[in-house]
Amino acid sequence: ISMSPAGGAAGIGASPQKLLDGAMADYYASQYDLAILGLDSYIKTFPQSPQVDYAQFHVGASYTNQGKYEKAIEAYGTLIKNYPKSSFVPDAYVKMGTAYKTLKQADKARESFEFVVQNYPDTVAATMAQQNLIPQRP
Repeated sequence: ISMSPAGGAAGIGASPQKLLDGAMADYYASQYDLAILGLDSYIKTFPQSPQVDYAQFHVGASYTNQGKYEKAIEAYGTLIKNYPKSSFVPDAYVKMGTAYKTLKQADKARESFEFVVQNYPDTVAATMAQQNLIPQRP
């Protein structure tokens, strides 16, 4: 089994779109390790690309789908820190909150959800965050 992303290694003349498309093909095929390799390669090779935040978000989503919640939180944190104006930031906070919740870190989960509700009130992410703030019945 080859461990290179579907888009191939980012060599000389690699097309940003081909590399991203290959990594996303791996993501949608549930080949998350390959997707992460391809997405990381895309981010490192084309750091100024307008879709780099999209790629970073899907690194976090790949880790989430693998159940690697600590790594997912780290990836979403990188998105929030490096691309604070990204349209993916509210969703990244919700995904972080969900990961914290899964890891039984209720305070950090609540902080993530409340941040979205307060700072991005008119978004789908805020609605999702609000639903996560409602106490669940046993």
